[in-house]
Amino acid sequence: MNQADLSKLVSALRIAVKPKPRRFSCPEGPAGRLEKLRATVTALVKYERIELNHPRAEEAQGYAERLISDAIRNGDCHKHTMEMADYWLNEKQLVHKLFKVLVPRYQNYNSSFTRLVLGPKTYPGYYVGTAILELKGNPFPALQPETHNYHYWLHNVLLEEAKKEFRSARQDRNAGTTERGDRAKVMSSGITTDWSGLLKMKKSNFRLLLLIAFYGLFLILGAAIFSAIESPLEVADVKNMRDRKNHFLRTHSCITEQELDALLMDVVQATNRGVAVTRNVSSEPNWSFGQSFFFAGTVVTTIGYGHVTPLSEGGKIFCIVYALIGIPMTLMLLTALVDRLMVPSTWLLRYLNAKLGHLYQPFNIRVFHLLVIATILVVFFFLVPAGVFNVLEPDWNYLDSIYYCFISLTTIGLGDYIPGDSPNQPLRPLYKIGTTVYLLIGLVFMVLTLTVFYEIPQLNVGSVFLLKSDEYVANTSAYDSEKARIQGGPSLGGVMPSSLGSSTTSAVPFGSYGAGYGATEEELGRPSRQIVRVKSRREEDSPSPEDTTPVHARP
Repeated sequence: MNQADLSKLVSALRIAVKPKPRRFSCPEGPAGRLEKLRATVTALVKYERIELNHPRAEEAQGYAERLISDAIRNGDCHKHTMEMADYWLNEKQLVHKLFKVLVPRYQNYNSSFTRLVLGPKTYPGYYVGTAILELKGNPFPALQPETHNYHYWLHNVLLEEAKKEFRSARQDRNAGTTERGDRAKVMSSGITTDWSGLLKMKKSNFRLLLLIAFYGLFLILGAAIFSAIESPLEVADVKNMRDRKNHFLRTHSCITEQELDALLMDVVQATNRGVAVTRNVSSEPNWSFGQSFFFAGTVVTTIGYGHVTPLSEGGKIFCIVYALIGIPMTLMLLTALVDRLMVPSTWLLRYLNAKLGHLYQPFNIRVFHLLVIATILVVFFFLVPAGVFNVLEPDWNYLDSIYYCFISLTTIGLGDYIPGDSPNQPLRPLYKIGTTVYLLIGLVFMVLTLTVFYEIPQLNVGSVFLLKSDEYVANTSAYDSEKARIQGGPSLGGVMPSSLGSSTTSAVPFGSYGAGYGATEEELGRPSRQIVRVKSRREEDSPSPEDTTPVHARP
């Protein structure tokens, strides 16, 4: 009998049977082995997806394939086929399912009727791996996503173009390096060369020159505006003081103008050094404990009002040493406190992203988060303290109080408004200490607001003036960042949440359910293709509808 005649009697299996010894032992011997195989085939027909150890699943797959193939080939009226079905199916109601359900399902199939999928290896545990054996067309969710051609998806097209630009920029850079080397050789040999290449400038340096020019114009503009606003008041004050001086000289004719000028110069010099001549009788000295505490706070925070300064040489030397130690210590304190405050700030951003991530872009959510932080700063460290200073300072209005808060918390420290220096100020030491504490806490929240601001890349315009913003580095970093952003997830559900919880785009390779889980034996060792998924929320909050992983297989 030739091979053609044999194929008419026995149908060929549609799965590959590897010529290797089976690792399927049984204490009950061959009969017990067959009983386990019968139980496996019965469970497969009944549940259509079972999980068991790999050797038994691999051997039972062949018997299940032959049983279904004979049922399709011969039907339920063939005696030998009915005997085999009665033998392999321990539950006799499954014989009806075999011929009335499975045979019509696989009648027109050109491939195998079963699928064997490797499961994850457990450690510590039994060294034999597990597998999932299932009938095709079962009602359960697929263990593997369907394979498609994602080459023309938008993100992958952008990646290909980024690769091309990166290679082109690298070739241009290498060509430029070679050209500069040749030009240097020509110059060293004494031959004249084209100087146009030497006049070329990096884009970052060009932008820096533009910034310097704009900065100079900004200073000129500010000077013109301040001069236009303040000059009339200054002229009026000068005229008023000259009139008062002339009136004083006419009233007190015994005093000469030179003596009066000398006295006024001494008074002005004393005032500039913090000694108020007209208030010494009713006010406390400048170097009381409260005043000294306030001065120490203005030194270490670099506010430096300048209304009180050390007069002795020892005080000046100690001020230098004290500032050298205190300023770095203050910076460390501010950094540590802002680091702690970034935790609730990050919680707030994640909450906003969870609630508004499906409605707005991540940039809009970050800007809204920045506005919330800035509102807290303005209300609790500008508006409310300004009202307190307006009440406590008799010579200040609300605008003066707002002006003092801004000048102090931005560490400008002009020194024209100093709290607690009015005559007969009650509880002056306690008032000075409280003001110092307010300045320290206000600086912390000011730095927090700036930190949140600079964490928004679209608003950090200062980076375009750095050397690393040149074209080559920009192309390289853009390609790397885009690649890392899109291909950043090597695991299932590859959303890489940032510290702020912003929505991220990532590409997830197939077969990433675990160590070999979700890959058939034929697909093991093949290079995995990649699919791009965009998520607007964290995965734990809203799982992607494309995630077809069974519940029992999810981590």
